[in-house]
Amino acid sequence: MKTTMAIKSLILASVLSLHGMAWAQDSASQVSELDAVVIKDDQELKTRTTLRAERIEQTQAEDIKESLKGVSDVMVGGGQKSAQKVYVRGVEDTQLNVTVDGARQSGYLFHHQGRLSVDPELLKKIDVDAGTGNALSGPGALGGSVRFATKDAEDLLLPGQRYGALVKARYATNADEKGASLGFFGKPLDNVSFLLYGNFAESGNYHAGGGDGVGFTAGKPKSGLGKIVFTPSNEQKLTLSANVREDNARRSLRNHFGDLPFNPPNDQEFGNQTYTLQHTFNPTTPWVNLRSEVYTTSTKMSQETTTAKSEAEAKSFGGQISNKMDLGSLNSVTVGTDYNVDRSEGHRATGTESETGRIFGVFTQGVYRPATAWTLTAGLRYDNYDLEDVVSEMLNSHHLSPNARVGYQFNPVWSAYASWSQAFKGATPMEAYVMSGVKGVAPVSNLKGTTADTSELGLTAQVQGLTVSTVVYHTVMRDVIQVSTKRTTGIMTRSNAADDLKFQGVNLNANYESGDYVIRGGYSHNKSEYGSEPLGYAVSTKGSAFGDRFVFGVDYKLSRYNVILTWDSLVAMELTDVPSGSVEQPGYDIHDIAASWMPNERTRVGISVLNIFDKKYVAQGTPYQVQGALNPIFEPGRDVRLTASYLF
Repeated sequence: MKTTMAIKSLILASVLSLHGMAWAQDSASQVSELDAVVIKDDQELKTRTTLRAERIEQTQAEDIKESLKGVSDVMVGGGQKSAQKVYVRGVEDTQLNVTVDGARQSGYLFHHQGRLSVDPELLKKIDVDAGTGNALSGPGALGGSVRFATKDAEDLLLPGQRYGALVKARYATNADEKGASLGFFGKPLDNVSFLLYGNFAESGNYHAGGGDGVGFTAGKPKSGLGKIVFTPSNEQKLTLSANVREDNARRSLRNHFGDLPFNPPNDQEFGNQTYTLQHTFNPTTPWVNLRSEVYTTSTKMSQETTTAKSEAEAKSFGGQISNKMDLGSLNSVTVGTDYNVDRSEGHRATGTESETGRIFGVFTQGVYRPATAWTLTAGLRYDNYDLEDVVSEMLNSHHLSPNARVGYQFNPVWSAYASWSQAFKGATPMEAYVMSGVKGVAPVSNLKGTTADTSELGLTAQVQGLTVSTVVYHTVMRDVIQVSTKRTTGIMTRSNAADDLKFQGVNLNANYESGDYVIRGGYSHNKSEYGSEPLGYAVSTKGSAFGDRFVFGVDYKLSRYNVILTWDSLVAMELTDVPSGSVEQPGYDIHDIAASWMPNERTRVGISVLNIFDKKYVAQGTPYQVQGALNPIFEPGRDVRLTASYLF
């Protein structure tokens, strides 16, 4: 796509935005359900983007990419659902701390496919913290964190209901997808609730823009959620959840590559299971606000040909406990500790190889407000990493990571902050699928853990329903750990990269809410470098370069008819900053619309059209040029989706 086309789209979006703002100022009512994408400057944490279930349901999101659309500094590449990888400010999700209901999703199976498997149908909200995490962000949050939270019975029960059920059916035209959901939930006692929810879909191969079929993208994903919430008193809450997902199909060996001679199809199976027990205790005393959780996660995949079968599995378990103490005058200190064990296993006919990593962390984060206008935060996090590698050699690294932030409120409209944070990640188990082919390990000499340092400056203005925020950031990752296996010998090598990994850029976001309108827009510029060269597209375990991105959206509620209308646009500019010898990746503009109607509190009908203009494109963040060949995997073209649900 030429730059002029993108600019024309932006001009159209701006005109619609200005017209909508002027029209909306005449409306007096506030519609909270439209406020489903929230960007908030939380002085105790950092700038956080939250996407709520209302947003996910309205847009009929079916995968991680669609769930996160509209977030300017988040990009999802990979083409088909099984290959999707999340990039926050250009940093790949392997360098983020990703959790589902508090359970770390640390498994790394195969670099040619995505490692995160979350069904949007089950989600209550998504929190995205971009940039190197502070002491509360958990281990390994080099590029930030993403937190998925699932629904419980309270989210579905109607007022006064003790028991309920939900039935949902859906159809999508692009891949002839048919799906259904069934939920049963209740509150048999005032302090006990439960939820059982299942989701199933079946689809054929999808079609790229223009109608070309994309082979080996069919699937039959199934997912389920079970949750019990026990509230023995107003001070305590205990939550037990189980989240399972399965997706078996015939797919290309390397899911995120296109149709290439060295990318044959085979029969693949994928499964994920996550179990979490969470407890909160918040008595009237200001000194105790206790949170604890334990979890276990297992992710498996297998690929089978006519002659052989290979399997990979990543298992994790662990927990954390923290306490936030209120010191008065809006000051507080949080202290805590966490412990996690990660194990990767690769299975082939020749045997099983494995690695086991252990992470112990201690952290504290404080908030101090010396005056009404000032907010000072600072914290420390200590991490100790132990890894027993594939030949039972022990690797150890540890580090103390500080952070600090100064915020100032100039007046009721303007506020600003400056921050610096550091995070650390030691050696962790290598990708399980490749591990099964390891025949030996090269000697490791003075392997260091990776450190990430992020400096930020932020400015926010809030006035009469309009919020505008700008963040300028610079992230440097040093001693990046890289793992490689030589195919001819099977010798695996762990080493620190000689070059630093750098991400710098600016994010601008605006949100306007008035009456029945919500209008939002965002811009992201990110420059990523590996040493003195541009990073390039989709560099495994590190990140990906992107062209400048513009996002725009409008939500409008026809209150009289209980109808919500939504428009979302993404304009991705050409990616021209690529390593020498690589081709530039074209830009694209994608536009989606959605409408939902609730004739009563029990019934909901929805229709959406994704990629309205049937654009044929390759998402940035997807390998575009592979071994000199330009045959990437394209994203789906136009897709018309219909849903209908009923609450009993």
